[in-house]
Amino acid sequence: MFVTLTPNPALDRVLPLSGPLTPGALHRVSEVREQAGGKGVNAARGLRALGAEVRCAAVVGGFNGQKFAALLEREGLAGLLEFAPEGQGETRECQIITAPGGHPTEVYEPGLPYDATSLGRLLARVPAGARRVVSGSLPRGCTQADFAALLREWAPHAVDTSGEALSTALGAGVPLVKPNQAELAGITGAGDLGAARRLHAAHGTTLLVSRGAQGAWLVGSECWAAVPPALNVENPVGAGDSTLAGYLWAEAQGLTPGECVRWAIATGSTCAALGGPQHLSRAAVEEMLPRVEVRPLEA
Repeated sequence: MFVTLTPNPALDRVLPLSGPLTPGALHRVSEVREQAGGKGVNAARGLRALGAEVRCAAVVGGFNGQKFAALLEREGLAGLLEFAPEGQGETRECQIITAPGGHPTEVYEPGLPYDATSLGRLLARVPAGARRVVSGSLPRGCTQADFAALLREWAPHAVDTSGEALSTALGAGVPLVKPNQAELAGITGAGDLGAARRLHAAHGTTLLVSRGAQGAWLVGSECWAAVPPALNVENPVGAGDSTLAGYLWAEAQGLTPGECVRWAIATGSTCAALGGPQHLSRAAVEEMLPRVEVRPLEA
């Protein structure tokens, strides 16, 4: 079983436009698609699509927290949720505005404040032996010391975050981190392969560096590059989370590092081509697998 912890969960509201987004203009949408959101939830969708048993863990609050729980249930995702005390606020909403031919415009609210007591109650309910993943931004008020304490107590196998929190995860010796190139550059000054190798040498952590249409690097005891085929991208949101899901699922099956990164890119690419992790299926990912080029990287 996997448990994906989303420290700062959200209600995602996708607003599709029929034409381009024009600042200052009135826009009308024909539909609103709502779903429980956050990087950990997206990773859980990918893991479930591949056949894994997974639970979505989060601290939620208010009416939006109730809606978050209902949306998880409606989608058939197993929730492991802790409700913050009344009066602490609402689970945040994230508006995702899509337009033909362009990258989505995203507007994110700040979310609930950090609540160590509620988080502690949540972590105590996680089944023993579960493969633990922390994925997403930190809630407001959560310090790096708080995050380091969480990592020490919970000992996750993988962390997907950015900025100072990514540096904290590396310093805590987390086995696997999944930055994208911009996040890698944000903590090293360079988003290149050499920077990833230096981090691995310094911390012993394996890095799965997602590179968008260029694929990914896996930098650890073995180093690999994976490149996807040319794709018509429907919606890239959640592709990085699905990339992590594909890697973790393959790793749990005992596959080699090269095959793990192949599954990672096949899952992330399929997500982008189909329009989001909620559309993933094992069959679609398996169809993508032979189209992913994998090669070892020189020492």
